[in-house]
Amino acid sequence: MGTKAIIFDCVGPLLIRNGNIVFDKTISIINGLCGKVTNEETFWATIRKTYHFNDSQLKNLIKILVEGYEKNIPMWDFLFNIKGKYKIGLINNGTSVIYNQWSILYKFEKIFDKTLNSSLLGIRKPDVRIYQQIAELLKVNLNECVFIDDSEINVAGAISAGMKGIIYDFNKHEQFLQQVKLYL
Repeated sequence: MGTKAIIFDCVGPLLIRNGNIVFDKTISIINGLCGKVTNEETFWATIRKTYHFNDSQLKNLIKILVEGYEKNIPMWDFLFNIKGKYKIGLINNGTSVIYNQWSILYKFEKIFDKTLNSSLLGIRKPDVRIYQQIAELLKVNLNECVFIDDSEINVAGAISAGMKGIIYDFNKHEQFLQQVKLYL
């Protein structure tokens, strides 16, 4: 079967670290933990307790994490070039608090046909169920999907689920464009 849907990871392919914002050690650690969230309430309670954050400090942390990422313009150009030709999905491993702010900022709901967030589902990539769920929401078969992520293990999970997969490297965007043509 041909490709009917392109599914993106959020951080890495679409959003990259904003070079103008420097994370201190604590924020860097928390940023790394954000991608492992499968329970929103537990995550933030643990962050509050571990780092002794009050409401104001937590709000500031979230602001820094949101602003710590910006659009990967070449990937957004690609995204807009394929929009309308394929169904477009997004899977994010991470906290929905940050994801929701990115969604508002970058208008995800207008761009993507369907989105999934690990903290709301209780599962995260590379669990094959998350790929199955996005394909079901997009009303396509798994073998009709191309999944793009900067994590090799997440791409392997998508391939295990039955999708085609591409490991994205920001520094090799032109190679990505050549590789994705093989599936389109």
